[in-house]
Amino acid sequence: MSGSGSKLIYIAGAFIAAVIIFSVSNFKNIIKLKEDKDYYREKTAMLDKKNAELKQKLEWIKTEDDYVKFIARERMGLVEPGEIKFYLKEE
Repeated sequence: MSGSGSKLIYIAGAFIAAVIIFSVSNFKNIIKLKEDKDYYREKTAMLDKKNAELKQKLEWIKTEDDYVKFIARERMGLVEPGEIKFYLKEE
């Protein structure tokens, strides 16, 4: 009987060790998932902000009569009659 009792102790010990190993592994996975969740929440917040900015710009484009003038000034350096554009030279 003592032979089967020691086998049972080894089996129980192996089972407990397996449970501990899997628990630690699962705990690490849970921590990683929480970190991922935090990362994606931040990323979602950033994208929501960017989306709101783009929506605001789109509304401005749709409603602002001077948008074409603004783009021409910004991208092409155009000026209105009577205006003078200055370029600063970097040294």
